[in-house]
Amino acid sequence: MVIGSGTYIDNFEEQLIGAHPGDKVEVTVIFPDDYQAADLAGKEAVFDVTVNGIYE
Repeated sequence: MVIGSGTYIDNFEEQLIGAHPGDKVEVTVIFPDDYQAADLAGKEAVFDVTVNGIYE
């Protein structure tokens, strides 16, 4: 993923800023009300993310 690309749910990318390779980050987001998967629309989700590397 590219931080700042805006391709993920709002606030997902921002929660990874400052993380380092090997860090485990719990990212909490709320899917938009108009999300294409109706069963997820408006719901909170928690993603357990492991940062494998940082590249420029």
